[in-house]
Amino acid sequence: MKDRRKLERKRTHFTADLLDDSSGEYVGRVVNVTAQGMMVESDQPLDIDGIYRFRLPLPEPMNGRTELCLSGHCLWCHRGRNPAYYYSGMELTNVAKEDARTIEMMIRDAVFQRWVS
Repeated sequence: MKDRRKLERKRTHFTADLLDDSSGEYVGRVVNVTAQGMMVESDQPLDIDGIYRFRLPLPEPMNGRTELCLSGHCLWCHRGRNPAYYYSGMELTNVAKEDARTIEMMIRDAVFQRWVS
């Protein structure tokens, strides 16, 4: 899988809650991210090959946004070393240019190191 990635994912040093776009329910947390994909840690497994719509609240307004709306295709899912958690690899799809810029700003500006909830 790593060979298919074009961008190095940046590990988050914070709790970045990922919410279901339609229900607003907690899905899991973002472990690492690029403008093309992310890894999600969750209590429940995500469906492999499933298509998801998420909301990612931002720690502070960035690029005129307070949250990102993201669509993702789940490429893989497996139980973690701690069997209470699952890890899923998501390919982000149809990422708006503004959202991609915001993700890149978050990585570049080290928001991940400051973002604590």
